[in-house]
Amino acid sequence: MIYALVEAYSETEEGTAIGYDAHGNPTTAPELKAILKQELIDAKAGKYISLDQLKSRSEKWLNGTK
Repeated sequence: MIYALVEAYSETEEGTAIGYDAHGNPTTAPELKAILKQELIDAKAGKYISLDQLKSRSEKWLNGTK
């Protein structure tokens, strides 16, 4: 579904920002397509963390803010 949205936005003017990262840097449709393609390749290669690992890391982040 995300890919379909990016495809629709890719028809916008080249270089037009379709979103922003956590630091406020603009992202264009071609950049996002490349990022998503790489993330799909990584996921298929087993390069991801489990839900339990994510929960454990999240707890550490939250405990660090107290």
